[in-house]
Amino acid sequence: MLEEVARAVDKLGATDPVALADGETVQALHRELERLTAVTTRAAAAFDASRVWEADGARSAAGWIAGRCGQPLGAARRRVRLGRALRSMPATEAAWMAGDVGEADVELLARTRHRVGAERFDPDERLLVEHARTLDHRDFVRVLAYWTQHADPDGADADAEAQRDARRLHHSQSLDGMWFGDWALDPLSGEAVANVLGAIERELFEADWAEAKRAKGEAVRAGDLARTSAQRRADALVEMAMRAASAPAGGRRRRC
Repeated sequence: MLEEVARAVDKLGATDPVALADGETVQALHRELERLTAVTTRAAAAFDASRVWEADGARSAAGWIAGRCGQPLGAARRRVRLGRALRSMPATEAAWMAGDVGEADVELLARTRHRVGAERFDPDERLLVEHARTLDHRDFVRVLAYWTQHADPDGADADAEAQRDARRLHHSQSLDGMWFGDWALDPLSGEAVANVLGAIERELFEADWAEAKRAKGEAVRAGDLARTSAQRRADALVEMAMRAASAPAGGRRRRC
């Protein structure tokens, strides 16, 4: 079977990428990639349980996989742990094997089950898997967070408090005058910033597109725009600061 898989991948690899560059094919490739990842994950967990790796003097299945397969040890450990978790998550395993959900969703579901406990998670597993199958990843994360808050309110409150306490922002100037920074925000605060920053960035994108369209006509492409995405986000941040500085004194604060 593995020889058949290898031959199929060889054929795909020898195919001109342009021939694979349609939406239906890209979607199908990702679906099969998830299915193969699911099979690999199950095999890793079975390999761990078999303890065959001990014959090679390895201290763990993850260590053996890391050494023999060129994987980071942390990634190998996550693969084995996820495979173990799947044994108690039949609906999740079936959906992943069918390519209906992705590894990122499966990891979230496994972490959620570990956190809230089997007695709370298992009755709703099929419902949560259906959400993972039908929603995009960002919306699924929100739905799962909402479900978790109701299933484990004390844990959700503790997590929210820990995330809030972990907030930070670094902003400093280099010797040549350039400014550098990074930040970490809790989900609510981050969404408030992202919503406003994203709205301004869209304004700038529309202005850039209109300008390029006047110069290039209907054939305008993203590469014709005056700014890169990163430059536009930087300009949007500055514009957000300028608008805040020019806001009327005593103005009513918007609720994000």
